Amino acid sequence: TIGTSNIKVDKKSGDNGEFLEGVTMHVKNSNMGLGANTIIKAKKGVLTSEDDSNYLQLELYDGYYYEDIHPKDFEERKRLPFAKSSFEKYVINIDLTKLNQAEIDDGNVTSEKMLTVPELKITLDSLQKSYNKDVISYADNVVMRSDNIFRKNNPTTTIATSPKESIAKAEPKKDILSIFNATERKQILEMAKSNVTSTEFSIQSNKLDLENKSKNINNHWLAIHEKFVIAYSCLLMFFIGAPLGAIIRKGGLGLPIVFAVLIFITFHFINTFGRKVAQQDEIPPFLGAWMASILMTPFAIMLTYRATNDIGIMINFDWITDPFKKLFNKITQNNDDNN
Repeated sequence: TIGTSNIKVDKKSGDNGEFLEGVTMHVKNSNMGLGANTIIKAKKGVLTSEDDSNYLQLELYDGYYYEDIHPKDFEERKRLPFAKSSFEKYVINIDLTKLNQAEIDDGNVTSEKMLTVPELKITLDSLQKSYNKDVISYADNVVMRSDNIFRKNNPTTTIATSPKESIAKAEPKKDILSIFNATERKQILEMAKSNVTSTEFSIQSNKLDLENKSKNINNHWLAIHEKFVIAYSCLLMFFIGAPLGAIIRKGGLGLPIVFAVLIFITFHFINTFGRKVAQQDEIPPFLGAWMASILMTPFAIMLTYRATNDIGIMINFDWITDPFKKLFNKITQNNDDNN
């Protein structure tokens, strides 16, 4: 599968599999509903491509070409019209630009962890400029499309000029459509509907591209922060593990291992959660990278304090539970007095 084309080959030969036999090609037009809109079958075919080219040339021999026709009229469409022709040689140029770009994007995603902090900052600057440029370009494209739709539907529209006095005396209309007749209102509403549909389609088609670029930028920010998070996490685990080992003096090897595994799983879960949320641009990359360390730091400080003062691991929560106990006792006493 390449783009909207599906290619099936019965047999391949040659050093690089460039010679084909029994070629069947289905090309789908996304604007014309479901199903294959074009079918090309050939007995033989040859694949050729240059080293630095983004195009793959497919030469087909001795075959036929079948294409569905989608007329605008519903009655004609019910007849399921089609076009069919045969050929001795048919050349198809297949654009591989999107596939190459996808490989480049994947390479960027997997290699940002190998870059140094200065290199990451340079890359981030380029990615951010490219992202901002695309956002502006898409916005301008939407505005231009709206203007083109208006001009297409109103090729002879002119703006009438009036004296300033008449403009000043004109009373504002509560409903702007009321100044047009029924036919003009219908045209305006149809044009607005077409404009909204076209704009919505453009936004949806560009949304995924912008989301992927935003995710790539967030991954680079995460890579910068993780270079410092890893070093800090090592110190954090030391200030958790050492006091914990000093506090837990009984239980042999099993109890410390249980605590260590629980602490590590908690840290890993929070770290993974923060990274995933930051990638989706739900929280800043800084918070996503440092979330686990920030949450575990008070725990490390508490353990270190209790170990140095030989307090033990048991924690007194009376300062939290006492107010609730007093409130519960007061409510119970009031109920007894009423009874």
